[in-house]
Amino acid sequence: MNPAKRCAVIQAGNLRSRCSQIFLRLQAANPHPTTELEYKTPFELLVAVMLSAQAGLQADHARYCKFSV
Repeated sequence: MNPAKRCAVIQAGNLRSRCSQIFLRLQAANPHPTTELEYKTPFELLVAVMLSAQAGLQADHARYCKFSV
């Protein structure tokens, strides 16, 4: 395996390890997270999160564009 590819593999392993550690810390801090979004299926939750984020970005954009004349 060439050095560049080996480095990429090591970095990917470190990234997975760091992500796992972050998720474990989040789970320990809040073992039963809740949301105000209403949903029935995981797909509905995904769409609700995306629409909520988009609405928030649009509101921020509208708010800050008034001041950047």
